[in-house]
Amino acid sequence: MLTGSSVILRCWNRHDLAVIQELKNDISLQAQLLALPRPSSCHKIQLWLQDRDKDESMVFFIIAEKTNNQAIGYIQLSNLDRFNLIAYLGICITQAYQGTGCAKDALTLLSQYAVDMLNLRKIVLLVKQDHLRAIRFYQNNGFEQIGVLKKHYLVNGVWSDVLMMEKFIGQ
Repeated sequence: MLTGSSVILRCWNRHDLAVIQELKNDISLQAQLLALPRPSSCHKIQLWLQDRDKDESMVFFIIAEKTNNQAIGYIQLSNLDRFNLIAYLGICITQAYQGTGCAKDALTLLSQYAVDMLNLRKIVLLVKQDHLRAIRFYQNNGFEQIGVLKKHYLVNGVWSDVLMMEKFIGQ
């Protein structure tokens, strides 16, 4: 468990399933996260979380409110490249906690973990070019745009450009 000023990062448990299910079933949110929106039962969510536990190329944490340990989202590093010391960031937080500093706290904790425990030197992410709030968040947290994947992601029959961003965190 990692403890910040407003959140903790921890393993998932069965009490988190409803919150994660709500996030995964939010079609517009999942489209913004470059995920394939599809209905997910509690059972599917549990299998999805169990797959993350087994995947050695991924680190996955529940973001929980520090005061009551209630899940408010999740954060992950995927495609861990132990040779080049990079990984891809994914973060999803409930609407009620967006803009409260919880995502920043979670990102700070994860970045420190990535340096201390995984010896990573860089975090990379992909974000839809029209997801301006997320882009500002990443820029405010030290990420820089390094490229654009043109007409890369299809949502409702429309192709969207996707920005690639990175942040050097270690070495």
